[in-house]
Amino acid sequence: VTLLGMDRFYNRYMCFPEDSSRIYVQPPVNLDADCQNLHGSVSEWRVLNSRDCISSLLDYLNPDGVRECLLLNNIRKRASLFTRGRNWIEQGESSKIANAAKERQASSLNEIVSFSKSCNFVGVKVTSQYERLCKKSAGSTLKAKRLIGLKVILLNMEFLCCSYLSNEWMQGKRLGWIQLVLAAVSWRDLRQACALLEKSMSEEKAPIDDWYINCYGEGCLAMRCQTLSALACRILALDSNVQFQRLKDESNKGQRKSGRKRKSTEKSSVKTKKKKR
Repeated sequence: VTLLGMDRFYNRYMCFPEDSSRIYVQPPVNLDADCQNLHGSVSEWRVLNSRDCISSLLDYLNPDGVRECLLLNNIRKRASLFTRGRNWIEQGESSKIANAAKERQASSLNEIVSFSKSCNFVGVKVTSQYERLCKKSAGSTLKAKRLIGLKVILLNMEFLCCSYLSNEWMQGKRLGWIQLVLAAVSWRDLRQACALLEKSMSEEKAPIDDWYINCYGEGCLAMRCQTLSALACRILALDSNVQFQRLKDESNKGQRKSGRKRKSTEKSSVKTKKKKR
């Protein structure tokens, strides 16, 4: 048996030569009653047999501790045995993480925007254009810069609604609404833009989950948000509860129906012309 060391709660970590890919944890022995009841000490034998468990153990151990420093060094020396010669992170996982980091750096999108639902439907190209516009119109104050992410999410949602809903979207006030969002310096101005967007969505009967309607109520209640955090929660909840895929599918069905009607009218006109001839 190879004793690797002990942690702060006197749990003993060891490995056996026959099974060098696992770490066995033994509860404290030959200690006082007070030490045996320490919070964090195990009451029975445990086995760490996965790379995730060993990685979490390495993060948990204190490198400056008296006992845990020795334990940490011994585990790191035998890392190739515990992982059967493989890295702590799989090659596929590491490549995915690296590619995701590269994409974020290339797009330079706000973290809140990149994980929003509307950004996935709109795409990085349109979202990046909106973000550039918001950065140009934003002021030099820190408060104005904090609103950029929320502005981009509102613009993305409006872009999707304008693309998939009827031609009477916002009743010709779309450009004024976009200007309101871009020129917003404080969160109170953005609160008004959010209320107008929700009102237009309700008028056009955009598909929104019942949870959002029951929790946040009508769009005019956005004006009651008293802090930037409350407004941000409302905008993010609206973004995640609008059914953009259903909106897109219904728009495609409407276009197909209109295309069929046009074809039928064209065929009927051709038949009437032939009869006249």
